[in-house]
Amino acid sequence: MYQPSPASTELAQVVTDAHVDVIVRHMEKGGSEQGAVALARVSRDEWRNWRSTADNNEFFFRRLEEEREKLIEKNLDAIQLHAVKDWRAASRMLEVIAPERYGANGPGTLTITTGDPSLLDKAMKIVYGEVSDVKTTPKQLGNGL
Repeated sequence: MYQPSPASTELAQVVTDAHVDVIVRHMEKGGSEQGAVALARVSRDEWRNWRSTADNNEFFFRRLEEEREKLIEKNLDAIQLHAVKDWRAASRMLEVIAPERYGANGPGTLTITTGDPSLLDKAMKIVYGEVSDVKTTPKQLGNGL
């Protein structure tokens, strides 16, 4: 893996495969593209120019997807290994491989995210009016469900 010399203060003006390796690996760990480019010591302009070429952009995203799949496989292997000893690992594996059936937001789950509490109140009044078995009134629910 490419490691810049500690004494080097110059930014690379040519993007190499080694630079792409550093950038991809950093982004796969959750780092931003901007941070990864800085870590690889590539100038932002050069990175932008390199990415503007369709072949380079396709190569970059293919590498990023390959690294992502490797990371997923590694974590799935770890979950399967520990699922023998701990039911939570097995449960997590089901959430990962069949989220439509075992995920936290499976069938019958309503998730509402809004910054406006009045919208949530309006939605709850509609739900309350449509569902006959609701035991709590919208007034009891209040803001901030």
